[in-house]
Amino acid sequence: MRGRGLADSTIRSTYTAMRGVLDTAVRDELLAVNPAAKVKRPTLAHVEARFLTIPELHALLTAADGSRYAPLLALLVHTGMRRGEARALR
Repeated sequence: MRGRGLADSTIRSTYTAMRGVLDTAVRDELLAVNPAAKVKRPTLAHVEARFLTIPELHALLTAADGSRYAPLLALLVHTGMRRGEARALR
């Protein structure tokens, strides 16, 4: 899967689903042993987040000016709030 360029999270999700299916087959006595039980769970590579530079932030706010997203982007930029935190606001 890595050779085909699939993301680490896709590989891990596939492993988890396959392991679950094989566990069910063992529980239902269709298999004696789960062959995936001896396979180490794939790890996720740690990727450092990329942050926008000050000029990129200014360009973003300028491009969004007048759109319905301008206030949200301004809130995110000026407070450092994450998207999920902003969406949770009432």
